Amino acid sequence: MDFVKHTMLFFHLFGLAIWFGSLIAVVICVLSLRNPSISAEAKQILNKFQLRFTIIGNVGAFMLLISGFVLFTMSGHHEIWVDLMAGIGGGMCVFSLIALTAQSNLLSGRVRKNNFDRLLTSQIGLLNFSSWFVMVGIVIVLLLVSYKP
Repeated sequence: MDFVKHTMLFFHLFGLAIWFGSLIAVVICVLSLRNPSISAEAKQILNKFQLRFTIIGNVGAFMLLISGFVLFTMSGHHEIWVDLMAGIGGGMCVFSLIALTAQSNLLSGRVRKNNFDRLLTSQIGLLNFSSWFVMVGIVIVLLLVSYKP
């Protein structure tokens, strides 16, 4: 049983690292798309990168969600910080999987069509805000875990 727990903990932390790292990469790509001095070809490359990093982040979030569920069901008694961590962390994972993926796909479609207008700017802002929202949620969960009594 310890082997399964340690394996799930490894996948949990590995998924967290992949997810958080890819969110940072998406934010960098999206912020770079806002730069008006970047050529259309460079924006197409950044668009491909942000789409790829979104997919990689989804894999990490999915690993985190599944391993977290297994770890949660393996423990018998739950402290309040475990319930908070599971609720906030699971919510952030689901939000990331659904909202960030949809926003990334919308943004990618507009950039692919070279449609750089005000709507694209608002979509970039929305994806940027959502990414920061998820990263702040991750930090809150990490603070909850590190604060445990």
